[in-house]
Amino acid sequence: MKILLTNDDGIRVDALRELAEALQPDHHIWVVAPDGNRSGKSMSITLHDHLRVQELEPRWYSCSGSPTDCVLLVSQKALAEWPDLIISGINYGPNLGSDILYSGTAAAAREGAFKGIPSIAVSLNQMQGPWDFKPAVEFIKNNLQYFVDLWAPDYFLNINFPSQLTENFELRRTYPCRRVYCDEYHRVDPPRGPIYFFPYGYLDCDNPQEGSDLEAVLQGHISISPIKVDPTAHDINEEIKRQMDNWEGSHEQRNRKETISGR
Repeated sequence: MKILLTNDDGIRVDALRELAEALQPDHHIWVVAPDGNRSGKSMSITLHDHLRVQELEPRWYSCSGSPTDCVLLVSQKALAEWPDLIISGINYGPNLGSDILYSGTAAAAREGAFKGIPSIAVSLNQMQGPWDFKPAVEFIKNNLQYFVDLWAPDYFLNINFPSQLTENFELRRTYPCRRVYCDEYHRVDPPRGPIYFFPYGYLDCDNPQEGSDLEAVLQGHISISPIKVDPTAHDINEEIKRQMDNWEGSHEQRNRKETISGR
């Protein structure tokens, strides 16, 4: 299988190397990843600058852009061959719930799905080291075809591993939880010059919703959430259309329409 590996933590992190080395004996691996940390970059792309790409070793490329840029380079055949599978990760830290809106890891998988390539984003629910990626690496290695078979057009799979798998762990189909970030900014006013704001805060994860990705990983199980790349709110689309069909506009707009129609 031809596999593209990317991430948002940067080309030099251990998790990327461990995954590549585990898959290399049985698959054709290309690694195209940012040259530094791009966490939180979501689906940003480079529009007003050039991309600088360096081949660090055979089929290992660092890119000055975002994770999405890395996937675009491959999907446009500027680097590597058209992959059978894209794996984005393994991310240092989880990508649960609304995290996937901000995550560069999830964004790379989303871009792959846009291009019609089976794509998965993989993250570990652990914020601080020491890191042990071996269980996730082994699970991915042993289930590659399973992931490809699970994939469907216009979706990507968002996979989160718990910090420690339970002895009898389960593979759970989940939905993204609602993550509540209690964000604040600490303001610093220097004697002269610009004002500085330092972000800090905490995450409220005490009440995971039943069946959610957060509940699964907190219970020691592997979470797989199918994420649709189409952002349309289909569940309320017909109701919105009905209300818009009944809209007659403001008083001035109604008068203008009547004048044009000669009424």
